[in-house]
Amino acid sequence: MTFDDRAIDWLAELLAEAARAEIMPRFRKLGEGDVRQKTSAADLVTEADVNAERLITGRLRERYPD
Repeated sequence: MTFDDRAIDWLAELLAEAARAEIMPRFRKLGEGDVRQKTSAADLVTEADVNAERLITGRLRERYPD
């Protein structure tokens, strides 16, 4: 898959939106239980990570359904 400048700009805005909506509101505000292990002690994930991934994945699937 190749991306033209418009697609790259769209993707950059999508990533910025995910950061604004999901990552930055939680920055330095994680409490106990907000971080969990995925596959090992070195593989950590937060609710912000999960929500940002959902937002990004959903929008990518809308734009590129195939």
